[in-house]
Amino acid sequence: MTKDERDRQLSDAYHQLQREITTALYNADPEGMGRSVGAPEDEYSGAAATLCSRLKGAISRGDVRRALETIFGADLVRDDLVAQVYAAWDAFSRRFGTETPPRR
Repeated sequence: MTKDERDRQLSDAYHQLQREITTALYNADPEGMGRSVGAPEDEYSGAAATLCSRLKGAISRGDVRRALETIFGADLVRDDLVAQVYAAWDAFSRRFGTETPPRR
C-alpha cells in the first residue's frame, strides 16, 4: 500500500469516527441541543471533532470519560455515552493506533 493510499484510508476512517461520535452525542444529548429538541443531526459535530482530538492516546473507558467530562462536565456524561464513544474509538485505534490523518 502506498503512503497516499494509507493516508486516504486513515482520513476516511477518522471521518467515520467523527460521524459515529457525532451520532452518539446527538442521541445522548448531554447539553439538550440535539435529539431532545429535534435539532439537526450534526448539532454536535464540533464537539465530536474536539473530542476526537482529545482521545489521542486514550486506552480505557476512564480516559474517554475524562475527555468527555472536559467538554461537557462530569454531571452531563452518562455511562452509556462513554461506552459508545469508547467502542468507536477502540475500533479506530485498533486499526490505526493513535495516528491522526495528515492535514491537507
